[in-house]
Amino acid sequence: MKRPLTHVYAILIFVLVIGWNVLLLSNGRRDVPWELLGALCLIQLLGMFVAPRERRQYLLGVALLTLIAARAFYYLALVPGYELYTHVANVRATWAIVAGNAVAAGALFYLAYDFAFGEASRRYFNLPDGK
Repeated sequence: MKRPLTHVYAILIFVLVIGWNVLLLSNGRRDVPWELLGALCLIQLLGMFVAPRERRQYLLGVALLTLIAARAFYYLALVPGYELYTHVANVRATWAIVAGNAVAAGALFYLAYDFAFGEASRRYFNLPDGK
């Protein structure tokens, strides 16, 4: 069976997270939660190619995509929005940027939802229908 489109997008997200970790580490910047997320993404990415229909890959993929979406929403939309709302000095964002970031984080949440409950994804992992 062919890999669903949500899984292709999830692979892209995992590769981007791993690349971001490499970029941060090559510049000498340490962020332990982000490094842990990158290591789990590397494990998930390898597992998606070695044992693509394993149910543990399904669970780890859903958890990772949800954590990535939550982190994106918090750091790219919620924190800058709060700083704009409370008029913190030297904020380098505008409301349009915050709204765009919130929409992007919403798309990541939708990707996690479709990865978890989408019909093609559940069929790919031989899971029963969610209905």
